[in-house]
This record gives sequence, C-alpha cells and structure tokens, in this order.
Amino acid sequence: MSNRKKTIALCVDGSTINCHVHGRGPLCVVYPGEAEPGWEHARIPLAERELAMVYVEPAGADDPVERLRAVVEHFGDEPVFVIGHGRGGFAAQRYAICDPAGVAGLILYSTSPVAECSDLSRITAPTLVLAGAHDDPEEAAALAAGIPRSRLVTFEQSGHLAHLEESERFVHILLEFTRRVSGPVRTGRR
Repeated sequence: MSNRKKTIALCVDGSTINCHVHGRGPLCVVYPGEAEPGWEHARIPLAERELAMVYVEPAGADDPVERLRAVVEHFGDEPVFVIGHGRGGFAAQRYAICDPAGVAGLILYSTSPVAECSDLSRITAPTLVLAGAHDDPEEAAALAAGIPRSRLVTFEQSGHLAHLEESERFVHILLEFTRRVSGPVRTGRR
C-alpha cells in the first residue's frame, strides 16, 4: 500500500463507517471501543512508517463484529493485522474466532476476554496481548493464558494508553510482531 493519508466512508446496512488511513505497508486495522475518545487518540504515527494503519471511528450501537468485518473486507484481499483497543478488543476477539481467515495477526490492547473465555482457544491467529501495568494486567494475563501461542507484553510505566505513554517501546514491539508474522511485505488491494 502506498504512503497516504485519507478518509474513506463505507456504507454498510445503512450505517456509515469512517476509516482514516495513514502510512504504507501491510494493513493494520485499529478498532477502538465505543467508549474510547476517538480515532485521533488511537493514532500510532511511528507505526505508520511500516504499516498502513486503518483507524476506524468508534462504533456506536451497530454490531461491532460486522463493522470490523466490513472494514477488513474493504481494505484487504488477504488477511490483515487487527488491533482491538479497550472494548474494541471484544469485537477483535469475536472476529478472530468467527473469521480466522481474515486475520494475519491479532493485537489485543488494554482489553479483557470476551464473556465466554472458553472460546479464546479457538483463536488461531498469532496474537500479541498488550497491557499497561496500571490498567488491568490480570485481564491481559487471562487473555494470554486462554489464547494458544499468544505473547503477553506489559508496559510498566503505562495505564490504558501505552501507545502514548511508552510510544517508542510500544511501536518497537508492534513492528517486531508484524514483521515476524508477515515475513515478506504484503500489501492490500487498494
């Protein structure tokens, strides 16, 4: 994907999904929870040097899994990386369970397990669990314990926003994960 900054409005079942694309490289869809402060707060500019970051505006009342599926299908003709932040992590987990072929790698960030924790073992995508030590590290540990082949990283100086509070380390770990998983650079269809 070429280096770019643009906003794309997708219409799905009468609802509009605004996506903000920044960067180039393998696709990484960032899905925040509806309670998060907005897509601008979710931006990870340092990652945009190597990844095409697709920031999805918070979901509202629509089915978040269907919204996430629509975004992934629009931007990628092959599996993409998905970051689920906060409550957006619930949608990312359910999407990875329901549509494993769409996820190249799953990054669950400052979130907790979906209600039925036994389903976590059905996540087959390589998974990185990120948590701030001052947020809820026990929930992150439960996620990592339930997902096969997952890796847990805790940010000792952070709470819910490690990508802002420890940005360089956060991006280093994120890019290390995406490089390891993707091997040769993949691109999306757009």
